[in-house]
Amino acid sequence: MFESQPGIVARQEVDDAQGKDLAASSQVDAGQAALDAAQSQLSVAKAKLGHDQSLFDYSRITAPFSGIVTERYANLGTLVQAGTTSSTQAMPIVKLSQDNLFRLVIPVPESYVRYIHLGDPVDVRVPSLNKTFPGKVARFSVDVKEATRTMHTEVDVPNRDRALMPGLYADADVALEHRDDIPTIPLQAVNHEGNKTTAFVVGNNSEIEDRPITLGIQTANDAEVVSGLVEGETGGRKRPKRPEAR
Repeated sequence: MFESQPGIVARQEVDDAQGKDLAASSQVDAGQAALDAAQSQLSVAKAKLGHDQSLFDYSRITAPFSGIVTERYANLGTLVQAGTTSSTQAMPIVKLSQDNLFRLVIPVPESYVRYIHLGDPVDVRVPSLNKTFPGKVARFSVDVKEATRTMHTEVDVPNRDRALMPGLYADADVALEHRDDIPTIPLQAVNHEGNKTTAFVVGNNSEIEDRPITLGIQTANDAEVVSGLVEGETGGRKRPKRPEAR
């Protein structure tokens, strides 16, 4: 307007308006710079907050599962090292035990490995408590250790009433295979002569015969008889020969 129609507005007023515009623009630039500086300071403050929060988290111990502290390694005032890497020899603070579910490790001999399956029932007998607890095969390795010829097998045993305690001695009965129509006999009644396996049986004429048999699954006390015996037959012991009189 001033350039198209000079003289309408005084030159002084135009110069004042332009000066104010430049001052306002400078203030905007200064405000933007102050905003950038404030945002930088905010980022620094957030970084420091995160650093301080990380340091504060070291003072808080969080358990990975619910349980009971069974042993304490550090007392009040003890210097605790930061176990941030596996190479450090930092001592743990406490020992935590999960008491509602116990794990029993069983070395299964290689001759019985083929009978182990996930979910198989296991009866766990604890002599000190005079009780039997039900468990199940939860996991097992797929290889047999060369040193012991056994397979690592783990059994999970629920402990809802908190009767079990860590470290108790236990016996485990694992059902390898179940058959209803196969007789079993004590191992003491089995005779081994070379490659021949026999058992003494009372025949129909009430005489004892040494009958060949084929064994199946064997336990510490009994053996499964696959063939050679019929359920209901009576076993016997062969009488030693009397010395002849001279």
